[in-house]
Amino acid sequence: MDGAGMRNLLILDDDELVGAFVRRLAAEMGYAVRTSTTVEAFRAHFWAQAPDEIVLDLWLGQSDGIEVLRFLSAQGCRARIILLSGIDSRTLDAARAFAESVGLNVGAALSKPVRAAALRGALTPIEAEAAAINAEALAAGIKNGELLLEYQPIIACANGKLSGLEALVRWQRPEGGRVPPDQFIPIAEAEPELMDELTFAVAGRAAQDWHVISKAGFTGHVALNISAQNLRRLDFPERFASLIQERGLPAEQVTLELTETAAMTDPLVSLDVLVRLRLRGFTLAVDDFGTGYSSLSMLRRLPYSELKIDRSFVKDILASHDAMAIVKAVLAMAQNMGLNTVAEGVEDAQILTTLTDAGATCAQGYGISRPLALPKLVEWIGAQAANDATLASAKTQGRTQPAMPLAHSGAGHDGGAGISNNKHTH
Repeated sequence: MDGAGMRNLLILDDDELVGAFVRRLAAEMGYAVRTSTTVEAFRAHFWAQAPDEIVLDLWLGQSDGIEVLRFLSAQGCRARIILLSGIDSRTLDAARAFAESVGLNVGAALSKPVRAAALRGALTPIEAEAAAINAEALAAGIKNGELLLEYQPIIACANGKLSGLEALVRWQRPEGGRVPPDQFIPIAEAEPELMDELTFAVAGRAAQDWHVISKAGFTGHVALNISAQNLRRLDFPERFASLIQERGLPAEQVTLELTETAAMTDPLVSLDVLVRLRLRGFTLAVDDFGTGYSSLSMLRRLPYSELKIDRSFVKDILASHDAMAIVKAVLAMAQNMGLNTVAEGVEDAQILTTLTDAGATCAQGYGISRPLALPKLVEWIGAQAANDATLASAKTQGRTQPAMPLAHSGAGHDGGAGISNNKHTH
């Protein structure tokens, strides 16, 4: 079944029923699938034909998935890996961190029992892989205007009002469909000049969209992601500020997000570049805080204004004492340092309430809104304004419980302004 355009999936799970379930679902999505229940069979399949994606169970009876991950790393495996495990989420997260630390590409880490929707979401859509995805294709896509932006709303925990938007890049190919970010961003990261092109293309599109968003009534910050590759050039602040200024987006309205690991790549150069970005009016945020490699002394030295707490901690705060302890510690540290905080991955109203009580400044996640294309975002902002007006009217009339308070609105993610009580698969 290895026809042209089909992606090759290799499964390792000692539970034949789970393997059959994954195989059936992947085959329905268009994959050419091979299954194995032992490490020996898995290795034989791997050597016979390198897979595009791997589904790997971490618990394999007398063996374990970590040994397999070491094997894959030694083989220089470039496949996208989906980890499965019935053990606790903390161990699953640790296994993912190990895999990424040895150079493997982990697309998802799913807890058993795995739901079909979660697995479908983790597997790469076949239509996105019909054409070659490489540096040349990405460079051409940037030049041809194939990059799109979607915006995920960020709300203030204190009052539920819209305070910011994170711009998320998408690559929509004329032939081949949409390419997931985890497929093309690593390609750009591997080539510094291409990463610069991608960053400036995103910034230019965000500046263009800004005029539409601001007319809709948005007055908060737009968050843009930058890379360690961007920080390597000492002229980055001047070039970036010039682009933003030419397109009419005020630097004071822009938050630049970078991971803590990115800032540690070359600390001295990072300090130079980040200080000059801050002097030009940009707000700086540490993205995915707690998942990378950094030091508290570097956090103190660099001119950050905001910490974004990674979703891997936020999603477990209701079930995991450790996750809650970490989030509280980060929030307390940030407050004492005068930093704003954004909790990522907020999935429901109870998590939002818990974070608000713990002192989080802002929140974002699928429970608040999915990333939205520009037209849908304008509708979302309008719904938010209408909801705020309802709340203001209720206060004026002395009603203590308006009909649709923001944190409990059942409005849908494509147009509503409220937070849902339903969980969503990323």
